[in-house]
Amino acid sequence: MNAVTDLFSYIGFLAVVVGLHEAGHFFAAKRFGIVPEVFALGFGKVLFSYNDRAGTSWQIRVLPFGGFVKLNEGRLAALPPVRRMAIYAAGPAVNIVLGLVLVTIAGIELGVPALNSLQISVQFVPKIVTTLIAAVGNIASGDLSGVAGPVGSAVASGDAVRLHGVVMFAALFSWSVGVLNLLPVPLLDGGQIVVAGFEMFVGKLSDTTVRYAAWAGKSFIGTLIFAGCTADLIRIVG
Repeated sequence: MNAVTDLFSYIGFLAVVVGLHEAGHFFAAKRFGIVPEVFALGFGKVLFSYNDRAGTSWQIRVLPFGGFVKLNEGRLAALPPVRRMAIYAAGPAVNIVLGLVLVTIAGIELGVPALNSLQISVQFVPKIVTTLIAAVGNIASGDLSGVAGPVGSAVASGDAVRLHGVVMFAALFSWSVGVLNLLPVPLLDGGQIVVAGFEMFVGKLSDTTVRYAAWAGKSFIGTLIFAGCTADLIRIVG
């Protein structure tokens, strides 16, 4: 029963954290004059949609393991690189700030001064970065022991909540989403920031380079998903 509860709790955490991440992109885009075409929680088939007066389609999709904001590519490309960088950075920034706020709240609940909570934040974020890098390295070497897909992540999340409490876990979860999206991988926010920065200082990338970069990004993300699901299956089968 714990596993089922953990799975639904994990989906709930993911929906809130990803929703706030995408809200960062959404409001940054609107700040620079671009009305997002789609704000979606989940991937795949659309289960529910609502079109607001501004022209945004608000959607809930069948696979509840992420989300996205779709912007008009032409209008986005027409923005100065620094503004595009701000839009891409807004989502991870929301996650990192949210994590800091939640750690401060958790510290207050435990009687820890806010300054000490800040120190905890500074310690945890680098650990998340090194953990993510180590996981990618393990996948490359064929070691899936430290990798988890949706099921493994849900179980680990439940264990973390029971060990650290809901608020502290939510902070770590939010930081993880923010840091993951800042990795310099095409299609992730970090990769888009790198591309915009390259354009600002060196010049616009060729269409061929952009296509290859997109392919590399899809391959990387697909490999992570496949490795996570394979690791889950291995654990379930035993």
